[in-house]
Amino acid sequence: MNNPPPTSTNPLDTIVSAIMQMEGGSMPNSVNQHMVRDYGLWNEGHLTFMGQAGATAVKFPGNNHTWAGWRTREESITAIGNDILAKARVGKTIRLAIEDYAPKFENNTEQYIAWISQAVGYPDSTPLTTVLAGGGAIDPDALTPTPSWSDYLRDITTLDATTLSLMAGAGVVLVLILTKPKS
Repeated sequence: MNNPPPTSTNPLDTIVSAIMQMEGGSMPNSVNQHMVRDYGLWNEGHLTFMGQAGATAVKFPGNNHTWAGWRTREESITAIGNDILAKARVGKTIRLAIEDYAPKFENNTEQYIAWISQAVGYPDSTPLTTVLAGGGAIDPDALTPTPSWSDYLRDITTLDATTLSLMAGAGVVLVLILTKPKS
């Protein structure tokens, strides 16, 4: 890659941005652009479908691979971060995480690993938990994926003023359907 890898004050954002650059989701023949063009779905990280929250399984004609597709670009970017957090929770290093994410049979994995290491400023043997903590220690159990709004709403039976305020602040439109209780 000719440009330096992206950096951010948030290590997870840096990793996600670097992955997006490596995957080339904006390139016309990328998996992502094919999905956007032909299916109206997004996959900025070229993630394989693994039953991720909010994802739809997509198979391209003539290809046995099943890709994950999300309704929005933002959801697909969140999914990349969730994938990295899942790898951190099980103790993966940068190298092991990228070997899983970008296997050698379909990527230049060594270049990919070097790109991510350069972006975050740590050797590839560094645990993701250390990277995500900015060099400090972090409890892997404290790493939780960013849930979708459906995860938040699934079990809500009552909404308090704080919840409604947070949802409104995030631009969530809530539609309540009131039904008569069964007697």
